[in-house]
Amino acid sequence: HRVEEEEKVYFKLWNIRNIQKEPKRLKKFCSEVKNVEGLRLTLETLNCTTWTSGFQYLKKSHPELKSLHLKVYSTEKFEFFLDLIQLFGLVLKGLNMVFVGSAEGLHQLKPDSLPCLEELQFRSAFTDTDIAYLLSVCSSTLKVFESRAMRRTEEFCCKDSSFPALESVNLSLCDRLSDKGLVPLIKQSRIIALNVHRTSVTGMDFEQLGVLSCLSQLDLSHCKQFTDQGLCTILKNCPVLEKLNLSETNITGNGVSHICLAYLHSQLV
Repeated sequence: HRVEEEEKVYFKLWNIRNIQKEPKRLKKFCSEVKNVEGLRLTLETLNCTTWTSGFQYLKKSHPELKSLHLKVYSTEKFEFFLDLIQLFGLVLKGLNMVFVGSAEGLHQLKPDSLPCLEELQFRSAFTDTDIAYLLSVCSSTLKVFESRAMRRTEEFCCKDSSFPALESVNLSLCDRLSDKGLVPLIKQSRIIALNVHRTSVTGMDFEQLGVLSCLSQLDLSHCKQFTDQGLCTILKNCPVLEKLNLSETNITGNGVSHICLAYLHSQLV
């Protein structure tokens, strides 16, 4: 639909679904809309060359764009996303990707390709190596990291990376994720919310993190390897924990008693 004059002023976040084949609709949108700070696109089919030219037009007409959310339901290679990161990477603060194709070419990204990025969210079939590299091109400004249903996520994080601004991590459904992979990611961070629903996290290695002075929300539901011992470690190292989900874990009555003691000390509400 044509964008009326009054709409050009007030709307900054846009959602366009089911764009087919050619990016003519995107170019028309760019010419009619005054302000685009965030854009969410659902692409059913994809031609890398054609769409890259469309996004070049988007960058030229809307330099204020800071957040990009893309759903690509095709089997195209990752080179399309590489082109986008080269176009917008220096200014993007938010990047959300849903991608069913291969991550081939990801390692062509240069260090600090995303120097301003604060939110990184994606759903794909990335391997642990892919994820480690993607994190390595992000800077210390990263605040939110979310990735679901990754492959081989036992030790995905770059050991040399540090994310002191990291506040929220969601790795739910990464069933092979263990403490060994999680600890390096949140170490030295100011993590507030952590979701490891249906993973292999046990909590035993949380001692390596020291005191998590900001962690207030923790979801461990359906972590079948999580036991009383891991719970004791977490309660000891998370003094401001307020919300704790332990449904479908292997916590026993002894573990519950530790929670009660923590409650008596005003640790949990």
